[in-house]
Amino acid sequence: MKTLQATGIALALVGAFTISTATLAESGKGGKHRGHHAEHTFKRMAKHLNLDQSQREQARAIHEEMRPQMRELKKESREVRKALGEAVRNGASQAEIEALAAQQGELHGQLVAKRAEMKGRIHDLLTDEQKQQLEEHRQKRMERKQQRREKIQQRREERQAQQEEA
Repeated sequence: MKTLQATGIALALVGAFTISTATLAESGKGGKHRGHHAEHTFKRMAKHLNLDQSQREQARAIHEEMRPQMRELKKESREVRKALGEAVRNGASQAEIEALAAQQGELHGQLVAKRAEMKGRIHDLLTDEQKQQLEEHRQKRMERKQQRREKIQQRREERQAQQEEA
């Protein structure tokens, strides 16, 4: 249970770094500042967890090692998603649509697995104290997220009540 929990924590922290880097770098968004957000996130994580220079270098090396694989999976996924959209618009057979959808699902699964592998490898670099800090940070983030959800739900209920009164 603790191993699963620790892996989840690492995935949460490193996920922000990984996803933002992959998304900005591979989507072409961000213009001349491409990767700036990911770098900022990484620096914030490194500072928060007090990563030493060796941990920082190893984490960057892992990220750089896996970036080409993730980039290729994202590229393939975009191509299949585009083909799927075209197939739907052009009235392709159900079998063709299902084949493309299955291919898209497979690529997405591979991408999720690669991200999890990278996050796990980076998590392994952390000390027990850093893992605990990471868990505490994750818990706080989850609490804030839950509070936001509750506020949104409350606003919806208030709007619905106002509409019913009108």
